[in-house]
Amino acid sequence: MSQSTTTKTPFGEVLRFRATVTSSASPQALYDAIADVSSHLSWGGPGSASKGNALISLDAPAGLATTGTTFTSTGKAGKDTFHDRSTVVTATPGRRFTFTTEARLERQRKQAWLVTFTHDFQLSPAPGGSTLAYSCAVRPTNYLPYWLHPAMKPMTRLVMQRIIRRNIGTLARLAEAGR
Repeated sequence: MSQSTTTKTPFGEVLRFRATVTSSASPQALYDAIADVSSHLSWGGPGSASKGNALISLDAPAGLATTGTTFTSTGKAGKDTFHDRSTVVTATPGRRFTFTTEARLERQRKQAWLVTFTHDFQLSPAPGGSTLAYSCAVRPTNYLPYWLHPAMKPMTRLVMQRIIRRNIGTLARLAEAGR
């Protein structure tokens, strides 16, 4: 099940994407796959996303991240490149993992876009395994790019929902396989 909601910011509306998957992995196994930040390249990297939207590098401490852990990454968004710094804000083993990303999208034909993403993974037991509910809030800080203007939001929502569903599905399969 996937849905999107919107909220107001000084730039107009900001999207919040959501997707939910079920998994035969336990909530703790899913949590461990998420909190091992180095694994994000496995499920959010080049082979997991579509149309060139993916993580391409990640620098994180070894082991499971805890509240306050920071890490950096770069990613592709089409022909543009993100440079990110993330901080874990919630790390509750087997239940919830949340991190905030301060991102800079270096754009080829426009000024860099500054944006904050809040990634929230909520885990709960389910018959035969668990449920993983993911949401991502998008909050521009310097301007609203064309793909977040009202006429473009439906297309942006469609593309992002597909990428999100695919990535968290890959994450669930990795946790099921024991990473």
